[in-house]
Amino acid sequence: MLANFGLQRTKRLKATLHWVQDFARVSKVPTLKGLTQESFKAAILVAAQRADIQKKEAKDTSSSISS
Repeated sequence: MLANFGLQRTKRLKATLHWVQDFARVSKVPTLKGLTQESFKAAILVAAQRADIQKKEAKDTSSSISS
């Protein structure tokens, strides 16, 4: 049985995973302490944007290497 999770929820979940991965990259433990709902949404938005940039840079690097 498949459930329709929704595109926006899926994007937010992926962004949250990127946010957690950002903490792991700097050897810190992710915490919600001190975050409001708005600041958390802003933090995961930044993490999603960072992941998009990293993905694009990796793609650009691999395409320039193959050329």
